[in-house]
Amino acid sequence: MESIKGRVDQALIDQAVQDTAQKGSSGSSFDGDMFLQMLLTQLQNQDPFNTVETDKIMEQQAILSQVEQGIKQTQSLDDVKASLETGLSDIAYVLANINNLVNTLVKKETGGSGNNTGNGSGNPSGGS
Repeated sequence: MESIKGRVDQALIDQAVQDTAQKGSSGSSFDGDMFLQMLLTQLQNQDPFNTVETDKIMEQQAILSQVEQGIKQTQSLDDVKASLETGLSDIAYVLANINNLVNTLVKKETGGSGNNTGNGSGNPSGGS
């Protein structure tokens, strides 16, 4: 009888993995509804002389909650990462524009030569 129970549990696990993989691609995740569906299936298929203990069911629910929290935290971190990447990209764009503006101003000050080797008087030759 133990081998039948083992196959039922493994079948439930295999189905959950398959469902999670299918839902994962659509943005959904393993959730409480799926857990309840699996629990109901497990209870319907269990050996009536060797039933699942309540503490095992509660342990499974606690593990599911931890996994869901981990998934949500990962999604939140992914969102933060995307925001930071966007912000850094925006900063790089602004810095490039500032650099171009500075180069343009330097060229105007130096008469287009691009390098200012004078004495600070505005005259590149440094003379009087």
